Amino acid sequence: MVYVDPKNLGYTPYWDKFLSRRKGTEKKCLNQLFKKYVPVILDRIFDGYYGFEKFAPLKLIIYQTKLNMVTQLCFMLDAILKLPAEDESSSYISSNENLEVTSVISAQPTDEMEANFILALYCSLGAPLEDDSRLVFDDFVKNITGFLKVNDTPAKRATLKFIPSQKETWYEYYLDVENQIWIPWNTLVDKYEHNSSIKFNELLVPTVDSTRVTWLLNLMTIVKRPVILIGETGTSKTATMQNFLRSLDSYQYAQTSLNFSSRTSSLDIQTSLEANVFKRNKNIYGPSIGKKLVCFIDDMNMPQVDTYGTQQPIAFLKLFLEFGGMYDRGKEFDWKSFVDVYLYAAMGKPGGGRNEVDQRFISMFSVYCMVFPSDNTIDHIFRSILS
Repeated sequence: MVYVDPKNLGYTPYWDKFLSRRKGTEKKCLNQLFKKYVPVILDRIFDGYYGFEKFAPLKLIIYQTKLNMVTQLCFMLDAILKLPAEDESSSYISSNENLEVTSVISAQPTDEMEANFILALYCSLGAPLEDDSRLVFDDFVKNITGFLKVNDTPAKRATLKFIPSQKETWYEYYLDVENQIWIPWNTLVDKYEHNSSIKFNELLVPTVDSTRVTWLLNLMTIVKRPVILIGETGTSKTATMQNFLRSLDSYQYAQTSLNFSSRTSSLDIQTSLEANVFKRNKNIYGPSIGKKLVCFIDDMNMPQVDTYGTQQPIAFLKLFLEFGGMYDRGKEFDWKSFVDVYLYAAMGKPGGGRNEVDQRFISMFSVYCMVFPSDNTIDHIFRSILS
């Protein structure tokens, strides 16, 4: 196997591969939008350059390369611009009926295509950014669009060719393609309903952040892309992920969870995975026929670093994701292929006992930074619980 430095390879070959699956007008429109937005945004994020001006680079929650971000953009576009198969879509769509998956089945008007592309940018290039850098990113993207700002109201929402200004950033808006408007996420948040059977530490009051992340998880599940949520303690990473997993249909999904610690070994992971699958035929394993296994890993960067600078559980998971299986630890060391297994993860920002994770392993995930809730969100949470 030969590894090529992303600086030498660049991100253009991956984008060209993505475009090769597109046809006609859609392919041309996407390439034009890519050239308009992506190179200048990546230069601003990583190098601080915009034209001849030099600024401070933006802060990422975890190290990423330009290729990582473009890869995440392509997966996001695959999810947004293409309807999922009927047998998959029913179980992945959020419980909120208003959050329909955006779709472009054939060549679409430029306004709609660009709005979809902007939405994908915020969910990919803008997703790993920390809180303060998101404000800079938002201003930068708005300047590039050339759109006019409008003061959107409930009676008159901003249409696709305008920048809504009721909320501070574009992160706060969902694209309603059917009605050709931008809708604030806070209007799509479900009302909190108390469930006495859930433990207090597992309670999750629906907020703008949790609603948006759940929608993103739905989309990434459609395209079978592993997802990792990263943030400081108190940003509801685990609670948001667990709430999403609870929403999945138990008749279609089996679930297993792993909480990593400094003592977690690769054998612990293998034992847990093998305990939740069955042998389908020779050397092929998976959950029960008709089901998919969802594996959630919490505190993924906790395992200790060994003498050689690696984390055994992470190295094992990299093998599992990259090649779709593992070696049996019996006498024969046979290869065991796994099918219908989806992986999700959450971890804190590296530092303070949490270790750096192999960058090649992280590149296999779509990365989302979980930011601290705003004062309005905290007020909403406590009012919902106490009311």
